[in-house]
Amino acid sequence: MLGKLMKYEWKATKRTFLPLYGALLVLALINGLFFRIDHVDQNGIANSLKVIVLITYIAIIIATFVMTAVVMLQRYYKNILGREGYLMNTLPVKGYELIWSKGIVSTLWFVGSTFVVMVTIPIIFFITSPEVCTEVISSIFTKEFWTLAIRGVGRGHVLAWMMELLVMACISCFLFCMKAYAAMSLGHLTHKSRMMASVGFYIAIDFAERAIVMFGAILFGILFKTNIGAWFGNLLQQGTGVMGVHVFFIGVIVYEVILTVVYFFISKYVLDNKLNLE
Repeated sequence: MLGKLMKYEWKATKRTFLPLYGALLVLALINGLFFRIDHVDQNGIANSLKVIVLITYIAIIIATFVMTAVVMLQRYYKNILGREGYLMNTLPVKGYELIWSKGIVSTLWFVGSTFVVMVTIPIIFFITSPEVCTEVISSIFTKEFWTLAIRGVGRGHVLAWMMELLVMACISCFLFCMKAYAAMSLGHLTHKSRMMASVGFYIAIDFAERAIVMFGAILFGILFKTNIGAWFGNLLQQGTGVMGVHVFFIGVIVYEVILTVVYFFISKYVLDNKLNLE
């Protein structure tokens, strides 16, 4: 049933994001053309048009990420906690499936938005100066480049770092969704001004999260008589620096997973025991 919910969520949200992605790609092509024209003829009107198109491109990038967050919040609040919740909560599905379906699809859109933005930037540079871009890309795939990049580290560690960063980024997106869902679920327990209460709970949760990190850092300093920054710096300078980076990345991932589980169960508890759609 989770797959069907995700499919429904995907269909309901793709009408918002696919046009934005298409607009980004088109504007990237136009930007590249204007930069190329301006590069050839700097006295033409292309310079003024270039600025306008570039501002529009940047505005669309900002709008894409803002819309991703807005849709993520709106879908959860209206579909589950709002009037549409009467229909959603009568479906033969578990509360956790509703949470997971919306969280997973929202995370995919966050990742998709980031990927599209990262793709459009090389497109602009390639159209502007294809010779330079081809040379840069070719140098990246040379043996000398990777030999220099992984000198003293090893290809396995570099690939592992890349995978750890990718996992960390995906979990961070999912954590943001679960954190927002938990705040909205707690805000739903109030009888008035539920949206304002949700914002208040999000701020309180974020403050508590930062306080825990600060307390952990202070406790670490007391126990080991050093601060985390100095400890991590020493790891990088010593022979264990490579493994120290892995420890840091994995530690962040574990921390994010723990928070994600906590926020998930807060939302699940409210949906299973305290949901009031009146």
